[in-house]
Amino acid sequence: MVDYGIARDFKDANGSIKTPREKTKFKGTVRFAPLATHKQKELGRKDDCESWIYMIVDMIGKKRLPWQELEDRVKVQGMKEKALADPKELFPDENVSGCYTSLTTISNKYRSVFSTRI
Repeated sequence: MVDYGIARDFKDANGSIKTPREKTKFKGTVRFAPLATHKQKELGRKDDCESWIYMIVDMIGKKRLPWQELEDRVKVQGMKEKALADPKELFPDENVSGCYTSLTTISNKYRSVFSTRI
């Protein structure tokens, strides 16, 4: 699933890469929004990966996302920070349609690559 509604050109009219905005408005769905959105930071490819992980867990996980029914952005942000720090928060059941190992590997890789940027 791709949502181009929040897409932004990353190059200016001269072809130079734009400087990230200091602060952005919250856009998207609270359930799938990456932490950068909660923190009002500029979005990038890493955020697409994070949202993708949330969508996959929501589709195949027996327990779905821990923040499934919440709309409070601050509470959801805290739960996402906890989940990204410990993937077992997202994958409590090791039999998540046989994808537990793969999704945990992806989540761990995501955290290791982007941890300084989250």
